[in-house]
Amino acid sequence: MKGIGIYNEDFVQLKEDRELIKENIRRVLTTVPGEQVGNLNFGSRIREYLFNFSNVLLEDLEQVIVSAISMWEPRVNILNVSVLIDDKKEEKINIDLVLQLKDSLDEFNLNLPINF
Repeated sequence: MKGIGIYNEDFVQLKEDRELIKENIRRVLTTVPGEQVGNLNFGSRIREYLFNFSNVLLEDLEQVIVSAISMWEPRVNILNVSVLIDDKKEEKINIDLVLQLKDSLDEFNLNLPINF
């Protein structure tokens, strides 16, 4: 399936489902609830863990990610999530996801480096 993507590149661009899903998941994970006007629940609580990773269980952070994606990206099933915290830069995490498209059951990997 195709859709229109309007972020980070040319103003309007035709994109495939996987690319749109990747953009949406990145948007969900980097938006703080209350930040998006008109939809104050949109986003994830990942920033609450910023600079406090030493006191956080990775399983808790992974659960926050799963909850946010499950809520805001209905086109995928989450098969696996792993989070790696950058040792050199505390405000950077790498999220590795194994996702499955619900309509076609195709699986794909998604790596999202996120800097706050």
